[in-house]
Amino acid sequence: MLSNRRTEPTIALGVGHYGHPVLTPSKSFKKAALIVGSSRSGKTRLATSLVDQQVHVEGGGNLTIDIKGDDALVKSKARLAEREGRSFLHFALAPKNGGGYEQPHPYAPPVPARYDPLSRGNGKSKTEMLLKSVPRDGDAAAYLRAAQEITELAWNIAALTGYDRTVGADGRTRISALETLMNMLSVVGDGGGELERQAAALNVGTVRTYYPHLSDDEAGKRIATLRARVQAVMGELKKGSTITAQAASNTRQLVSTYVNSSALFPGTFGTGRSPAGQIDLIRAILRGEIVVISLPAQDYPDFAAMIYTMILLDLQNAVATLRARKLAVSQYLALDTGVADSTPWPPFIVQIEELGSAVNSASAEALINLLNKSADMGIRVVASTQALADVRQVDDGKGVWLDRLLAQVDHLFALQLNTEADDEIVCGFSGKVTKQFATNETAVSNNRLRIFTGASESKMVRGSEQQDTRIPFGTTQALDRDSWEMVYVTKAPKLTAVHTTAPEGPNNWYEIIEMVPVFEPELGYNPFAGDPELIDATREAARTTAIALNEELSKRSSKLFEIVDGVTEKADIEPVSAVTAVSSEDSTAFDAFDDAAGPEGDHFTHVDRSAEDDFGREPAAAEPSVWDRL
Repeated sequence: MLSNRRTEPTIALGVGHYGHPVLTPSKSFKKAALIVGSSRSGKTRLATSLVDQQVHVEGGGNLTIDIKGDDALVKSKARLAEREGRSFLHFALAPKNGGGYEQPHPYAPPVPARYDPLSRGNGKSKTEMLLKSVPRDGDAAAYLRAAQEITELAWNIAALTGYDRTVGADGRTRISALETLMNMLSVVGDGGGELERQAAALNVGTVRTYYPHLSDDEAGKRIATLRARVQAVMGELKKGSTITAQAASNTRQLVSTYVNSSALFPGTFGTGRSPAGQIDLIRAILRGEIVVISLPAQDYPDFAAMIYTMILLDLQNAVATLRARKLAVSQYLALDTGVADSTPWPPFIVQIEELGSAVNSASAEALINLLNKSADMGIRVVASTQALADVRQVDDGKGVWLDRLLAQVDHLFALQLNTEADDEIVCGFSGKVTKQFATNETAVSNNRLRIFTGASESKMVRGSEQQDTRIPFGTTQALDRDSWEMVYVTKAPKLTAVHTTAPEGPNNWYEIIEMVPVFEPELGYNPFAGDPELIDATREAARTTAIALNEELSKRSSKLFEIVDGVTEKADIEPVSAVTAVSSEDSTAFDAFDDAAGPEGDHFTHVDRSAEDDFGREPAAAEPSVWDRL
């Protein structure tokens, strides 16, 4: 639809029926947009165009969850980050046939980013995230309660003793949340389990640091309660056949699925040495970072769905944390928070590619919960899928979850569709209107016995009113794929499928649009094929951005450090034991980016610099042995 306010940010969608540009205000995308179309119909091109334009005009960041594993999409997002001057991070799963990580773009780090979605929150919130990352429809209520209790208990005690901030042999890499839980739920040995040892290490001082409102007596009672519960739990675990023991065993198996999975590059699903190589959704929202998480569902269908669900839950927790620290956020961004229902951070755009490839009951519920509050949280979701049938099968074809999804969608784009069922859903989404259908009037002659003898057509044509969908059935199946034709139904600010022609009326209820992508790289784009000097400049720009980020977060007095690390809510506790989270023989190739101007220094070391000299050149052949040393 054409905007009357030329000063407000607008998003270009394509060309209308008579050649006019189809523009819509950027603010109308506060609620979700869904793109559906058959394979090779242009879904990714359209979604990327919508997202990249919003990043450009709104100044916000972008998280792309690529469930189909599109290398061209990663290159495009790195190009976007370079053009906008933002940080770029790429988390990827390991190739199923082996091999190392290939740098997608000179602006991208030479190694995959690290990501620990459980690095924040208390025991309760992290427990909810972990246990909700997999479908649990068949779990008995008693089993689920036992799993929740023991997991929350382990994480809470680890936080109180400082065990969850134990560093590895390198002196800098902190143990991940999943490694913490794995160790805390370790099988009981002769010397007792880690849970017992950490419970014994609790003291009044550490508890009061976390809960300053407690008196010494109250803190002592809290410790006694925790220790008593630990003893009861350990007694159940030693029996082996109890619900608690089975819940703990299955929880350890779930954690092991993440920690020991060969689908992950070693060390990537955890914390890193420096912020430059670490994905942090809070930081990404505040700084407008461009983040891509590649989860090829065709290689790892179940594991991709688990990680995808965890990301959606982490995003909800990140926004909740930002809201809790709204004053500090507004001070950091120098923005006004006085507007009702406003967020001080720019819109953060979430692009989900091939939604139906990794959908299950767990991820479906996580997405619905995110969409329920996305408009209020400054999160804009743009999702695409090949077939709505993939979404419908979540609840065994009942379609309840699909209906819940469509209820949260304000924008529906349909390119060429292959199935009649999907066509009917799109047409139904467009809503019903009263249409005029032309009919011919005929005159019939008969004899007095009223036996039909003949008929002649009248010169009159009458109109017949009928309720029908705005978009007639069969329209989306007849769209031209080569011309990138699509129909666009929007509910913002009101329901319509007409955008550039005359207002809706008897003969004008929908419009076929030709998609025109914006900011799209040329076909076969190869970022390493350019001028070597330009590639070096790109590499240096990425390095400069990384150094600036590490320097800012090395200052404990900085506002960004306060928001990201939440120093006002953490206790400065010395760990009571040492756990080696990362081997001392870390790969120098990984350290090259991960150590960039970290908190202990503002410059690259000699080893780091030599490794960084390869930043931006054509990726070398895969060296699995390098990753084995991580």
